[in-house]
Amino acid sequence: ELGSGGGNGKYAYSYAFRYGGAGGGALILNVGGTLTLNGLITANGNNGDSGISHTSYGGAGGGAGGSINLTAGTLTGSGSLTSNGGSGGSDTDGGADPGGGGAGGRVALKVSTNNTFTGGYDVSAGTGGVSTAYSGATGTVYQKNPGQADFNLYLYSTVIAGAETPITGTPITIDTFTVTNAKPVFDSGSTLTVDNLFTITGTNSLMFTNGTFYPQVSLTGTNTVNFSTANFNNTFSLIDGTNTLTYGYFTLPAQNLVIPTGTTLIQNSSSTSIINGNLTLHPGAKLTHTANYTTKQYTLNLNVTGNFELQSGSTISVDGRGYANTSGTGEGGDSDYDGGSGAGHGGKGGAAGAANISGGTNYDSYSDPTELGSGGGNGKYAYSYAFR
Repeated sequence: ELGSGGGNGKYAYSYAFRYGGAGGGALILNVGGTLTLNGLITANGNNGDSGISHTSYGGAGGGAGGSINLTAGTLTGSGSLTSNGGSGGSDTDGGADPGGGGAGGRVALKVSTNNTFTGGYDVSAGTGGVSTAYSGATGTVYQKNPGQADFNLYLYSTVIAGAETPITGTPITIDTFTVTNAKPVFDSGSTLTVDNLFTITGTNSLMFTNGTFYPQVSLTGTNTVNFSTANFNNTFSLIDGTNTLTYGYFTLPAQNLVIPTGTTLIQNSSSTSIINGNLTLHPGAKLTHTANYTTKQYTLNLNVTGNFELQSGSTISVDGRGYANTSGTGEGGDSDYDGGSGAGHGGKGGAAGAANISGGTNYDSYSDPTELGSGGGNGKYAYSYAFR
């Protein structure tokens, strides 16, 4: 398909526009013999118009990258393929009306006999008119080599993506998966398998439901990763950077795991994850779980078969992540015209002020506690329905 055009920017008091960039075109090329690619093939989107100084013109959106679809018996050369998004136009008065960047396009390479191509691919997001927060999404590069049962997928951008790249299909098996400055999101409920190589660098956001990874997985840079289950069959490591992992549970091979400075792990279930080795938290690392509401859904549950070292400056904190107010077995009582009572757990909650509303009850085992803390009761203003 063609790349789509960016949206127009409009003057606040008229119908005059600043025009969005046109999208990139589409190339479909089939070569039965050898395709020698030493030059450039581009399908970039155009930039959006910038606003006009001292007016209320907002910047226009960048056009999306187009399509480059190559099929060949043999592919050779060292050229380059680019399908980048156009940049959004700026608001020249420094206002809050910049244009958004266009998304990178799509590149596909399908080779049936021999692939010795050593050139580069670029499906970068277009920058936003004021910052990467308004950038488009990274595009996709699909590669299928001779004899390959599955395929390689590259999401590569020189610009930090500001929008997501949905990856459709389930189950989906990828031989080589490379993510650089992208936000790939796999279908909800899908199963992702990576067979041979997984590389993630730059600033990324990765979301999948169920994953199985056979190669070594190392997270470097700044990454936000969200998954329900992940089975790591080779070494999983977190390299120094800023990483936030929200997970249901994971399985690891026999290995030691280090949680480096700047990394936060958030459990989004009550399942048990097993560390088959030692676990070490460096200063500035944090473990927690998702906040509960009126039912118990989330706990932090780890089984470490080796040693566990919580270094000075690292944190395990589940503060305020139990039952919400007036919830739980030992919930505090509400007041019609006074203070709410305290919640109970290890003991009974305190009674509420002049109304003497009883505190919540005690519960759970003192030798093997597993329950969340209950929420306190609400206080109510005597002449209204407003609560504290």
